[in-house]
Amino acid sequence: MAKLRLILLGGFEAFQDRSGPVEFPTRKARALLAWLALNPDRRLARELAGDFLWGDSPQKQANASLSQALYSLRKELTRHGCDAIRGDNTAIFFASEGLDVDAVNFRRLVAAGDPDSLAQAERLWGGEFLEGFPAPTPQFEDWMASERRHLHETAADALSALLALRAGQPECPAFAETARRLTAIDPYHEPACRALMVHYATQGRIGSATEAFDLLRGRLREDLNTTPSEETKGVHARILQRQSATAAGLAGATAVVPGAAKPVAAASRPGSLAPVLRILGAVVLIPIFLAAMAWLQDAAPRLDAVDPATMEHPLPARPSIAVLAFDDLSQGDDTGYLSDAIAEDIITELSRFPELFVIARNSSFHYRDRALNAHEIARELGVRYLLEGSQQKSAHQLRITVQLVDAVGGNDVLAETYDRDLADIFRVQDEIADSVASMLGERLRTIAGEEAKRANPAQLRAFEHWLAGLRYFREFTRAGSDQARRWYESSLEADPDFALGHIGLAWIYINGYRWGWTELDRDDARDQARQEARIALELAPDDYNSHFTMAAVHMQAGERAHAISEFERALKLNPNAGNVMATYAEVLGYSGRFREAVEWLQKAMRLDPYHPEWFYWNLGWAQYSMGDCEAALMTIRKMSRMPPFANRTLAAIFVCLGRLDEARTAIGALMAHEPEYSVAKFRLNFKGKYEDPANLEAWIDDLRIAGLPDSSP
Repeated sequence: MAKLRLILLGGFEAFQDRSGPVEFPTRKARALLAWLALNPDRRLARELAGDFLWGDSPQKQANASLSQALYSLRKELTRHGCDAIRGDNTAIFFASEGLDVDAVNFRRLVAAGDPDSLAQAERLWGGEFLEGFPAPTPQFEDWMASERRHLHETAADALSALLALRAGQPECPAFAETARRLTAIDPYHEPACRALMVHYATQGRIGSATEAFDLLRGRLREDLNTTPSEETKGVHARILQRQSATAAGLAGATAVVPGAAKPVAAASRPGSLAPVLRILGAVVLIPIFLAAMAWLQDAAPRLDAVDPATMEHPLPARPSIAVLAFDDLSQGDDTGYLSDAIAEDIITELSRFPELFVIARNSSFHYRDRALNAHEIARELGVRYLLEGSQQKSAHQLRITVQLVDAVGGNDVLAETYDRDLADIFRVQDEIADSVASMLGERLRTIAGEEAKRANPAQLRAFEHWLAGLRYFREFTRAGSDQARRWYESSLEADPDFALGHIGLAWIYINGYRWGWTELDRDDARDQARQEARIALELAPDDYNSHFTMAAVHMQAGERAHAISEFERALKLNPNAGNVMATYAEVLGYSGRFREAVEWLQKAMRLDPYHPEWFYWNLGWAQYSMGDCEAALMTIRKMSRMPPFANRTLAAIFVCLGRLDEARTAIGALMAHEPEYSVAKFRLNFKGKYEDPANLEAWIDDLRIAGLPDSSP
């Protein structure tokens, strides 16, 4: 079979080696081909494809349009000797033996990671994914933007690694070409700029080196309102001072290239609360980490050391930390809001680093107002380090104190007091997270992040209103959702570019669509959620919450592949986000990957021993779906309060175990709260979510046995 060669990096182009260019009749046919080609051999549901490209049409018309597009694709491909589109009445896919896709090859080469593969990947990178391709639908636009971000970041990582490998040969043209390509992908990438400066200097082109420095300095000043790092300034100064230096004399300057941190343009956008924290490369990280650990061990003892063997959970191999709720020494109605926000933000920042094991907020805050010392808390949570603190504000002044405790070593390893203007709250949070993380083995750079989070009065007011809304949202009731919506809308009135306000509203609409907590039509609520999530991604593309929120929108819309992609992106940005893991497990279940779902939920529970009870709900559902009904019953009964809709899972578990009377009781509890609930409404709740409809039908059969009526009374 002849292979179709598809170029997706830098545009859209299809051709066959012997017969030449391959033309497709419509934009949606080309979009469908790109979507299938990026996932070769992966069966994709026809229903999902129809919604993806013809979601604004009735289902019957969407199915007909999909069939017509597939017919036109097959016809054109067959004319060129390629018969690779396969499928049946439920799913379609593109067979990999008939396909050669530059974006797929690029990912494979980068994943290999060896120098030759990285060099091939560099040559293969032809530009942004589907650059200039007009998206035929909003769903396709979301998918295209997500894949474009991922491939862009993969390219930047690959070229950074290749630049580090070539750092010993600054005079080599390949070294300069990699640096140029990297600056084209990320114009703020300081290591690439330094590499170019050194290369030009080894060629005696001092003017070109200065021009590269001036270009970077201008971009940083105009776009990010910041300046080049001291390292970059130092390289430039050394070049000017030693214009006659030989390449060997400049070799020391290249040592700043591998793995150095860089500011990222997106981080400076308004609304991004999270600073841009980049991890140092392994070559730099390991000696710093070892030195920091040695220093910690030498600190003076403060409390009795905890024996890891006595801990209630095994001590992780990674440095582990719990950030406890900060004490609020202030007076006023808003007592607790700001102190919680400070601690939560520090948890979020530390969670970005896969080298750290960070206990989730729910478990850390479990110890608020409890008379336990650090020794006892560390033993219960199974962590080595604890961060304690307090905040006190008076008028426009703020004082924050923190202590970092090594419970295993019995030491205080960090004690700091921060006296600041209240308007500097975001910068102080950055400083604390930076100090703690550096003590645990990393030196972080937040050049762009610090500028992005310098608060103005509008942003601070938006932040306070968002915090108030979050408290109502966590009640998980319709009344709480309505109150939260008003606070989130108020936060956006204060600052329309406040990303967390848009994220909050997106979740209000998600729950409105899912649970019926809305006056809108369900589809309108879903569309509003998508719109708010899209705005959040534009404002804060490096905030894991933005991707988590868009993943939830995709999941509720039945767009499983897109949901999984966004969940994975969120977890890459924050590898310790237990709530993301627990929700990711849900879409894995809809995809038939129940065993993986159980594993992710168990991992989330370890990170957050005092997790929200809905974790048990999701785990019980996954275990039931696998047929492990005894374990499912033990799990779901750990919930102290059974939400009405959780009775759907409980009833099915009882049917699975043959305990029909208890199954009927569970359905009775559901109907007491939702008297018009029925199998028809159940189907509506899960429309399009299951990849294999048989899994949904099995659940429905059990609910019918338990007594759920087919339609409303």
